[in-house]
Amino acid sequence: MISGAVATLALTIAMAGPVPVARSLRAFGIFLAVLPAAALAGGVLALLTRWLHALRVRRRVGPPIAPAT
Repeated sequence: MISGAVATLALTIAMAGPVPVARSLRAFGIFLAVLPAAALAGGVLALLTRWLHALRVRRRVGPPIAPAT
């Protein structure tokens, strides 16, 4: 969820402000064209961060140690 918000903020800053979607049919068309790619990129980024976090935790904890017999 945070990655999607950061991506939206970065895109808004890169475009030098919000796009007036309500006032322009062309802007609305561009918005609809970019929306699936942005949603897919946000999902991939969320999965990647989840995987990297799990990897870091696993490396920090280490493998389980078998009990001595």
